[in-house]
Amino acid sequence: MITVERLTKHYGKIRGLEKVSFRVAPGQLTVVIGPSGGGKSTLLRCLNGLEPFDEGRVRIGSFEVDVRPGQGQSGLTRLREEVGLVFQSFNLFPHLTAQANVELAPRVVKGMAAAESAALARDLLDKVGLGGRLDAYPHQLSGGQQQRAAIARALAMDPAVLLLDEPTSALDPVLTRDVVALINRLYLDNVTMLCVTHDLFLARYICDQVVFLAQGRVHAQGSIESLSQQRDDPSLQAFFGRGAESGVAC
Repeated sequence: MITVERLTKHYGKIRGLEKVSFRVAPGQLTVVIGPSGGGKSTLLRCLNGLEPFDEGRVRIGSFEVDVRPGQGQSGLTRLREEVGLVFQSFNLFPHLTAQANVELAPRVVKGMAAAESAALARDLLDKVGLGGRLDAYPHQLSGGQQQRAAIARALAMDPAVLLLDEPTSALDPVLTRDVVALINRLYLDNVTMLCVTHDLFLARYICDQVVFLAQGRVHAQGSIESLSQQRDDPSLQAFFGRGAESGVAC
């Protein structure tokens, strides 16, 4: 479902990503972890066409992401139909209600009829536990509710893949559990997901594969347990040591 081969992205002399390779099978949840500045957000931006890359190959569903800048609007539109992105800061439109936020893209991008898009939005918001907050504006929602509304908005395009950028970073422990439970329900529904996170609780709770990214390179892949027990990579030792000290690790 997602194939990344030798993905490389440089910012001048700064190495953002260097020959990154991994695969995500259909219905699989892969978590990308690693220190800040290691290339995780750059990876998501390359996968969603927000950032052109220099070398390598990325294929998502039936679509191959173009290595060159400016794929053209038709190419980007097709890519966005395949890939849903949930931003770290939610990025809900503040002047629209929760329902209007969710129904906007299907209506504008896919040309869905207003009645159909409204019904879809109500169904998705109910699915994420916001059936009673359809008319609420983002400022009237808690952080966890905004995150769930953002996930519903991404799902409204019926994407082949859902990308999540730090879905629990701005949430307290109670709201974090709510969002993790929602991600688990999506996983049980066979939604293919790639999640970037610092949250080891999320990585331990539910995922098929962990990719550890540091200094733009994949240092290790496997289960969270196998990565946490590796002692031959200073980046892994430093990351898991900080996690344990801060109480993030379970």
